[in-house]
Amino acid sequence: MVPVPFFSPLLMKSVWINRLWLGFREKRSLGYDEGMEDKKETLLKKIAYVIEKLQSGLTQEDRANGWTEASRAAMLEVFQTLEKRLSSGEQISGEDSNINLSRGMDSWGISGGDILDHAAEISIELKKLT
Repeated sequence: MVPVPFFSPLLMKSVWINRLWLGFREKRSLGYDEGMEDKKETLLKKIAYVIEKLQSGLTQEDRANGWTEASRAAMLEVFQTLEKRLSSGEQISGEDSNINLSRGMDSWGISGGDILDHAAEISIELKKLT
C-alpha cells in the first residue's frame, strides 16, 4: 500500500464533499431554503387560479372532461383549504405534501382539461415545499 500524503487532492476533495453534504442536510433539516417564499407565492397564485376557475362555474369543455357539480364543489373545498393553510403559514406535513390532486380528480371521473393540468403542477410544487 502506498502511503497517501495527509493533504492529498483526493483526500481534500472528499473532505470538501462531506462538508458540503452536511451543510446541505443541516439547512434542509432547519427548513432553510433561499427560494421557499418565492415557491410558496407561485404555488398560491396557481391555487388562486384554480379556485377562480372552479368558482366561475363549469364550461362545456369542463363537463366534457368529466366535471360534475359535485366534483366541482368537492375540489373547490380542497383547494380553498389548501390555500388557507399555505397563506396562514401553517407548516405542510410530509403526508400533506404527498397529496396527488390529479389522482383525486381522476377518482371523480375527471379525465383532462386546464384545471386538471394545474392541479398536477400544484401537487408537484407542494412536494418541493417540504
